[in-house]
Amino acid sequence: MLSKTKNEKLTKIVLSLMPFGLILINIKLFNIGEAAFKPIHIIVLITIVVGLTKGVSYKRLLILLFYSMVPMLALNNIVSYPAFLSTYLIYLMSLMLLFLGMPSLLKSNKLDIQKVFILLFRAFNFTALYGILQFVLANFFDDYRLYNNLGRFQFHPHLDNQIFGIIRATSIYIEPSVFAWIATTVLVLVVFLYDHKILSENEKKITVSLCLLSLLIAFSAAGFVSLIFILMIYNANAKLSYHSILINGLILLSLILILVIEPGLIKYLRLSEITRQNTSGYIRIVEPFYAMKDVMSNYPLFGRGLGQIGVFDQNLQYNMNIHNSLYGSIITFGVMSAAYYIPILFKFSKIIKQNKKSVLLIINLLFIFLTTGSFLSLELPLIYCLYIFAIKYKNDCGLMGEE
Repeated sequence: MLSKTKNEKLTKIVLSLMPFGLILINIKLFNIGEAAFKPIHIIVLITIVVGLTKGVSYKRLLILLFYSMVPMLALNNIVSYPAFLSTYLIYLMSLMLLFLGMPSLLKSNKLDIQKVFILLFRAFNFTALYGILQFVLANFFDDYRLYNNLGRFQFHPHLDNQIFGIIRATSIYIEPSVFAWIATTVLVLVVFLYDHKILSENEKKITVSLCLLSLLIAFSAAGFVSLIFILMIYNANAKLSYHSILINGLILLSLILILVIEPGLIKYLRLSEITRQNTSGYIRIVEPFYAMKDVMSNYPLFGRGLGQIGVFDQNLQYNMNIHNSLYGSIITFGVMSAAYYIPILFKFSKIIKQNKKSVLLIINLLFIFLTTGSFLSLELPLIYCLYIFAIKYKNDCGLMGEE
């Protein structure tokens, strides 16, 4: 067992590293076989060690045991056991982060948790500035040197990605849509914690501005729609003021401009893609739905099993990768996915009762789920942890339930 002093130091180190698990999402340290070992793996492993050294309640161990056994129910449906084992390892790390690591970190004082968000906001701002410079150089000077320049440490290449002849910004992240949902994640956290002196007033405004600029240059339809919902929900919960009336007026004016005065702007949302095969919208919304129906007809109770999405199964018509976590989780777990969704819904309903503005966090998480198929990656549990830290920080400051 570590001494109390060493344990506290290790806890502070882990808290300081957590934001970089998200910021360095496209960085790999080395490969183990076909799998990439990323900074987030190290961060999560250290977090789990910290949790174990501080002790774990029997209740959490039982919950952990239950969820670790759920994927075993689908073993008869597994086609590729190597894919199952590699995914199961990440799945276990996610469970241990949530049930062993996070509870111990939540015992940290509010100043240490405050530093998590200071680091997250400032690190994102740096990458946002990088993305803006990347966008300007590519579109105005035909200079692409800020794309694909991370060498052997780059996890995923920056692919050619244009809309209406405009080259989309990716920053250091995997793709423009990832840049967008990280921007919305930072935005909702800044807004949720805006009443606290985590950053100076000027730095808060700069961070919000950089989030909005990032969404603009990433040209992400999901990010844009998510932003509209975030603004509407924020202002619905804000006290009536000149500021809130102005923001709501701008939202309404924007919608009128798009839908009435200049309907051609609706092309930016690319909603028409949903009905056209081989488009991004169709691949993210329609194909996963057909794949889900296919799986529920063949493996209704326990789904295909961990790691089987994209693996060929002769019993199924749809064997493609799924770029939608909402469908992907049902495809993976079948009816048993309810064992995950029901507790999450209860948890979120409790959080909303404490503070209505927390709806912002939940809406953002839903949009991430709808735009990425990586629901079994470590990044989504990490975002959930950041949300819980934000709620705890707000609670410790005595402002939960006041808004």
